[in-house]
Amino acid sequence: MVSEGFIKVLNLVKDRLNSISIKWFIGGSVSLLLQGMNVEPNDIDVIISYNDKNKVMELFKDYGIVNNGLAKDKDRESLHVSINGVKVEFCAEFPHGCYLKRGGEVAVINGFPCLKLGAQSDAYAECSRLDKARIVDEFIKSKDL
Repeated sequence: MVSEGFIKVLNLVKDRLNSISIKWFIGGSVSLLLQGMNVEPNDIDVIISYNDKNKVMELFKDYGIVNNGLAKDKDRESLHVSINGVKVEFCAEFPHGCYLKRGGEVAVINGFPCLKLGAQSDAYAECSRLDKARIVDEFIKSKDL
């Protein structure tokens, strides 16, 4: 179960991103949680286009957002910010990024655009996170989704 503070930050991120014209969606453990998996998120992963990174940097500058540069997989730049003690990572992906190219496989859950479970599993596998892909696949099978 996530804290009330975590939920408040998640809503703040959603409200701010919805105030500008960009495509975005939740990935990672928060997406899994919103879709019924029993996980405890450590942070909020938000997938955005690399072309929108400057808009997001401007939008969260009052929280001291930092661009940590090109990620190891070279598919994205990682923008990090801590909002009221909750870590938020904006993954500013290039079009070929393992999450962004699945952006059409998004479902809105409780008002949050989330990468669907099957797409999340595929993205994990493509990014060599096979343990996470397996856990998601097992959940999908157990729920007959």
